[in-house]
Amino acid sequence: MRRQNSNMIKKAAHYMGLPIIYIGVIILLVTHLLDIGKHNLPHLIGLALIIIGIIGYIVNDKCQNNY
Repeated sequence: MRRQNSNMIKKAAHYMGLPIIYIGVIILLVTHLLDIGKHNLPHLIGLALIIIGIIGYIVNDKCQNNY
């Protein structure tokens, strides 16, 4: 059972790079549109998600390609 869950998590992790980037962009867009940009926390969360998503996407892409 644990191996099956572990394999499912590993398979899902391969596809999480771009959605995490999209979530970060949506957070930044919502904070801008709702004018909650006076606080730094939403900006930091959005930026952190974008950076984590980019790193995850690059690592996944390098692991899948055989250069």
